[in-house]
Amino acid sequence: MNRVGILLILLSLTMVFVSGCDEETTSVERTGIEIRCAGCLPFGVYVFIDDEPIGEVSSEEPGFFELPSGSYDLYAYSNAKNSTTLQFFCWNQTVTVNDGSVTGVVLFCSDDNLCE
Repeated sequence: MNRVGILLILLSLTMVFVSGCDEETTSVERTGIEIRCAGCLPFGVYVFIDDEPIGEVSSEEPGFFELPSGSYDLYAYSNAKNSTTLQFFCWNQTVTVNDGSVTGVVLFCSDDNLCE
């Protein structure tokens, strides 16, 4: 009797593996912004969306921030000063995020982006 029970369990498991799952798989796509710096020495960047702090990124590697689709005012500033002018770097721009996609934002370290 035990052999019949074990045989039925093995047969059931085999049927599950052979037939697979009938559920449809869904992919989850990230929605938000990915911020990277260009032409910068190593430093940190403080990031604000609509005047609210959302985090920090390093100038050495990109940072991702999850945001729902919509249009946002992005403000960011560095924690290091330009060696010539002794001013911080600042960036201010409008960013549009679309559902299911990542919007790339590049912050250039140039004299045009020094804080006033």
